[in-house]
Amino acid sequence: MNNTDINSFVSLLIENNLTHLHFKNKDYEIELSKEPGQQVTVSQPTKGAETTASAEQFISSSLVGTFYSAPSPESNKFVHVGDRVTPETVVAIIESMKMMTEITAGVNGRIDAVLVADGDAIEYGQNLFRIVP
Repeated sequence: MNNTDINSFVSLLIENNLTHLHFKNKDYEIELSKEPGQQVTVSQPTKGAETTASAEQFISSSLVGTFYSAPSPESNKFVHVGDRVTPETVVAIIESMKMMTEITAGVNGRIDAVLVADGDAIEYGQNLFRIVP
C-alpha cells in the first residue's frame, strides 16, 4: 500500500463526511478515523502484523435525534476516552421528539473514541463510540 492509496482513502473519508473507515485485504489493513472538526488519524499495521482492529466494537444510536454527552450543560460528561464501561453504563443521551433517551454501552470495554460531538444530529444505527474490549 503506497501513499497514493492512503490519500485515496483519506479523500473518501473526508468527501463522504465519514468518521471511521476500515479497509482490509489479504495483505494490508488500514483504519482511518476522525472526530468532527479534527484531523484524520491513520493507523496502518505492517503487512502480516496481528491487529486488534477486529476486536473493536461500536456503540450505535438506537434512534434518530440529537446527541448529548452529559445530562445537562452544567454536568460532567457521562464518559471520557479511556473510561471503562459495563453493559449498563450510560454513555450518552439522545433527544428525539422532545424525549430524552439514555444510551447504554451494552458491552464491557474501554472507550477508545467518541465519534460524534455534543449537539450533533445523528441517524439510526450511527456509531457514537468506539469500544475496545
